[in-house]
Amino acid sequence: MGIDYLYAMKFRSIILIVVLFCSMKLHGQDVLVMDASIGVSVPLGQVSKVDITVPESGFAGVGGSIRFWVGLKPTKNLGFLFQMSGGLQSVKTKDLQQYLQSTYGISFTPITTFYRYGTIQGGMLFSGIVEERWALDARLAVGYLWANSSMIEFTENGTTYFKIYEGHGKGISFSAGFGARYKIYKAFYTCMAFDFLGAFPTFENVVTETRNGTQLDFSMKNYTQFMGTLQLSGGIGLAF
Repeated sequence: MGIDYLYAMKFRSIILIVVLFCSMKLHGQDVLVMDASIGVSVPLGQVSKVDITVPESGFAGVGGSIRFWVGLKPTKNLGFLFQMSGGLQSVKTKDLQQYLQSTYGISFTPITTFYRYGTIQGGMLFSGIVEERWALDARLAVGYLWANSSMIEFTENGTTYFKIYEGHGKGISFSAGFGARYKIYKAFYTCMAFDFLGAFPTFENVVTETRNGTQLDFSMKNYTQFMGTLQLSGGIGLAF
């Protein structure tokens, strides 16, 4: 009885492999898609806000992003998606610099670090070959994001007048993207894509220092920030 069961399982496995192989042949060998891209990232929402009175302000400017995704399509146009991404956003300090200069009468040179983030996500892939060399992809995904907010410091002759320490946040993320692929040789292709990434990371115990006369005033805050980016990227990939 046990041997018969094993033979039946082997037979079913062989049938499943054959069906999957035939499915791959029938819809143009576009079952497994891998893509790596790099591009420009424009911040949206509170992460781009510049206001020292609002804790959620991220002071983020235009930056860069990188993404890697893998799609597996058991059907012709619908499949599963796994992707990882990361980015660096520049820091906007002009308005804050002007405010501090007018307050203290000192011409500061700011010291900053990038706003940094990374994601890992899973979701759905809608994809199809529209011509012999062209394919279109649409991606929807949710997952996890971790972020490091920017450190911003204004000092003069070793004296700190204003400083926001780097914060560490994490939270739920979601993304939607649309792209086009062009086959350049067999399984190799080039691609372009437009993506939106949104997230709500929570930052805890972020310290701000502000000089008040001869002493520094300290404050520590917790906040949840809406962090969004629009990304335009290009890259290369493989499709089998």
